[in-house]
Order: sequence, then C-alpha cells, then structure tokens
Amino acid sequence: MKLILKVISGPLKGETFSFKEYKKISIGRSAKCYFSFPDDPKISRVHCLIELLPPSNVFVKDMGSRNGTYYAPSAVENEKLSFKKFDEKNLASGDFLRVGKTIVRVYFKGVKEADFNSKKETFSSWDKFKILGKIGEGNIGTVHLAEDQSSQKQVALKIAYPRVAPREEQIKSFLQKVKLCSELNHPNLVKYQNGGYCKEGYFYIPMEYIEGESLNSYLKKQSSPLSLTESKNIIEQILGGLEYLHYNRVIHRDLKSANVLLVKKNNKICVKLTDFGVAKKYENEGFSGLTLSADSMKEMDYLSPEELSDTENVTEQVDIYSIGVLIYNMLTLKGIYKENNKSMSLKIIAEEPVPIRERNAAIPERLGQIIMKCLQKEPKGRPQSVKVLKDYLLDELDEVVLL
Repeated sequence: MKLILKVISGPLKGETFSFKEYKKISIGRSAKCYFSFPDDPKISRVHCLIELLPPSNVFVKDMGSRNGTYYAPSAVENEKLSFKKFDEKNLASGDFLRVGKTIVRVYFKGVKEADFNSKKETFSSWDKFKILGKIGEGNIGTVHLAEDQSSQKQVALKIAYPRVAPREEQIKSFLQKVKLCSELNHPNLVKYQNGGYCKEGYFYIPMEYIEGESLNSYLKKQSSPLSLTESKNIIEQILGGLEYLHYNRVIHRDLKSANVLLVKKNNKICVKLTDFGVAKKYENEGFSGLTLSADSMKEMDYLSPEELSDTENVTEQVDIYSIGVLIYNMLTLKGIYKENNKSMSLKIIAEEPVPIRERNAAIPERLGQIIMKCLQKEPKGRPQSVKVLKDYLLDELDEVVLL
C-alpha cells in the first residue's frame, strides 16, 4: 500500500514519487523545501505543505502563497481540467494538484479501507496493570492512574490507539524509541518504563506518576506574568533536563507548557519534562493521523519553522526554539504571535514573533534579546546548544534577580 505522486507538467514532468511511510513535505522556491522550484516566479518561498499518510490520505495546506494552490478532481481522458483555488484540502485518488507551473496527480495503490477509529477504550485491567482512573489526555492518547500488578506501585499509564493500522516494523521501531527513553535517568525528567503493544490494537507506556500540575495549567491561573525569580527556578530545571536529553542524543520535539510538570517539594517547585522523544516518534510513524489542519495546528506555536518545512533534517535547534516560546509565555502570559486570522502554520513559517518587551516592558533588554534570539526562523540564528543558552540565560537572570 502506497501513495504515488506523478508529475504531469512542470520542471519535473514525467517523474514519479512513491511513499509508503508517513511524511510531511513542502513545495516552494526555498532550497530547504522537499520540492524546490527556485526558477518558478509563480511559486512562493514556502508555497504549500503536503501531509502524506499512506495508504489513502493526502492533505494539502496553502501557506499564504502569493498565487495560490489549486486542485482539480479526477477527470476522464481528454476532459479539460477545471482547477479551483483552496486553503486546505484532502485529495482523493486521481485528483490533480497545481502549484505554479507544476501539476501533480495523486494515486493510491493497494488501498484496503478499514475503520480504526471504531476501537473503544473499554479496558479496566489486565495482567500487568490495574486501571484506577483517568488523569488526562495528550497528543498521543489518554493517561490513566494505574497500579503495576508486579510491583504494587502506582504509575501513569499512557494508552494510545493508532489512527491507522501499524505494521510490525513500525511497532518495533516505536517501542524501541520508548525503550531508549526508559534508559534515561535525570531528576528533571519523568521516568519511563518499557512499553508494549496489545493485540487489541493499542500501545501502552508506563511512566513515573507525578502528583502535580502542568506549567500550562499553572500559567492559566496567573493574573500577571511570572516574576524573574520564579521563572529562573523553572527555566534552570527545564534547561537541565533538556541538556541531559541532548547529551544522550534525544531531541524532545514536543517541548511545550503541557509537557512541563511542576511538583511542590519542601516549599520548592521541582520541574519534570515528559513526552520527550516519544510523541513526535508516534506522530512521524503516522499513528496520530493528519496533523496540519487548522484545528490541529491552532495551539502549536511552540513548533519551529523547520518542523513544518524540513522535517527530515531537524536538530536540537527545534528544542531551543520551543524553550524560547516557553520562556516568552512565562514572562508575558501571551503567545509569541499577534492575534489575527492567519493560520498558525502560516505564522510559524512567515510571521515574525512580537518582540517580547512589547508584551512586557519590565523585561531587561539583554534578557529580551536572548529570548528573541531563540525564536529566529533560521536555526543558525539561535543559540547553538542548550549549554550556550543556559550560560547566557542564567548569567543574565542571576544578574537581574540579584539587583
């Protein structure tokens, strides 16, 4: 089962591209786009994004291009194509996509339809765990308080039902990532255990149970931005956990306030990062389904531009960007972009963040510059490692907090 993109006009006419795995690709003039057309004046720098989810999902999103993105429904032989402009659309097998001078036809090969959304969470217990209650929901499933039947200890048990049927190699690949993360041990990381896949069609990941609240929940309760003193404590611990991850060659890739847990211990706040490495692995295997729609993207301002346009070559820089967003949120209680009708994906690619001192003039100028440097569109413009960022930030915060 695979998706096929056949180019029928334009510079790549006659070429065919096949995809068996989930993939996000971009089309534009930029050399960083998956399909780059630098000599086509009708194509914008990042013109559109395509999300491919074999066997039968092709979602296309225009990125505010100057000349638009167009589609035409499947046509009989010799019938003239009638193209229509769109902002975002699911394409069917046989449909045509036009971007500038290039026209591509979409085919689904070997498709076997199945209803994977019909699976219900009907479990209450089984040999390994006893479910005690639901804690919450995340990007890749629900989280339950459970009792490990072998150790009699409480754990947070993440249950994830893939939206497509996983192949055996995908299951092994995902569980290998979980195993890798379970070997990590740091005071600012939630401890994972080995996960598994049940024949009923879901993954389970046992994790250290944390009695606390997310940074996202905590910030929503605040009437004013966090003080520099309080922020410094949280930032220092986030950076500590992140530095450890990067040292072990793990990129978080889902660093946001909902994945930062706060626990009070002896009148101090202890920070724990969760979902590191796992959430994006789940998504990149295609288990999350389509993710580029306006509804899916509306709260994704922590994503760096390269997460959308160059997903094959992301580096630790995506986490540097995301922590910049986190610090911005703590010190302003606002998002990094202006509130307008533009889609979040378009903002991420093309709109500059609002300077942080316009949101909160009390932030020292040098600190504001460091935070905004994290939010540069180009990865090379950001601090080049967590250690470098840590040195800059903590030196500056030490100075202003002591004043």
